[in-house]
Amino acid sequence: MKDDSANGGSDEGWVDQVVWTPDAATFDSWQTSKFNPTQLADPLISGPEADPNKDGINNLLGFALGLDPLAGGVTLKDVVTSGLSGTTPADHLILTLDLPDPLPSGLTYIIEATGEETLVSGTWTPIATRTSSSPWTGTGTVTEDAAVGGQRTVHVHDIVNRGAADGRFMRLRVAIP
Repeated sequence: MKDDSANGGSDEGWVDQVVWTPDAATFDSWQTSKFNPTQLADPLISGPEADPNKDGINNLLGFALGLDPLAGGVTLKDVVTSGLSGTTPADHLILTLDLPDPLPSGLTYIIEATGEETLVSGTWTPIATRTSSSPWTGTGTVTEDAAVGGQRTVHVHDIVNRGAADGRFMRLRVAIP
């Protein structure tokens, strides 16, 4: 900036580069970018619960995972996997997710866990929660790898070690608040 005061002015600072960063995508803007007007008018194609490419991933989950709703070749197993932290009873179940970086706005990512005894009743306990504008919170341990190519791998460790339960299950739930 230039000070044009009567004393001749002086250089006080300058701008070398201006970078415009648009707001993260919302589900509505993602729909508009992925579907043509005819498809947008049909909720069985472009609605949040629709699965137009029949890959088993509905549009809302596809948006949350950074996937193309019309392209084939990607399954849920390609972007959400589970495993164990080791082979002893003290180890934990881990849910691993490949998420877009940055995360889309307007979503809440919820990692839930349940035991074999509560699976039938549908009782799931949130262990880690995150929105695009907040860090992971909850009782589960979350680690994130460095972002590569617009994707970031996230590992969520269950809060119950496998020796303390007959069976454990984890899932990703995505919600528009």
